[in-house]
Amino acid sequence: MKKIALFVLTAFAVAALVLALSPVNARADMGVFPTGTYTTTITEEDVAKYGLPSPYPEILAGDWEMIFGEDGSFEVRKLNTELSAQGTYMANPAVLIFGKDTGELACIPPGHAAYKWSVSGDTLILTGASDQNDRCWGRYIVSTSHPLVKQP
Repeated sequence: MKKIALFVLTAFAVAALVLALSPVNARADMGVFPTGTYTTTITEEDVAKYGLPSPYPEILAGDWEMIFGEDGSFEVRKLNTELSAQGTYMANPAVLIFGKDTGELACIPPGHAAYKWSVSGDTLILTGASDQNDRCWGRYIVSTSHPLVKQP
């Protein structure tokens, strides 16, 4: 239990430090983050890189959609299925932080994770903000395996 508590505190400390060192308040500049609908495709090979056992490859392989609302809400769903997660996020010009989420694919609490983000044309690129970033393998793999392509 001590190990889990230490991990949770470390994750929050890293997220707070990244936000504190960034030049802009996260909520105030939500408009800076490129909201909208993005898609990506995850292969079994993408999942295999992490050595995750069944059912991860079966659940994660396929087409995905990530929707970032202007109100700070997000939804991640596997297309052609009922599998999804919904929650909140905060962003500033450098960092995206996922908040507590719900749904069939929700991450186990606390569910928070920080990602660095950048945009190149119509793609959103997410990378882990620290080595202790995200223990929610599904979210991490879907978010970082490939650039996310913005949909019209």
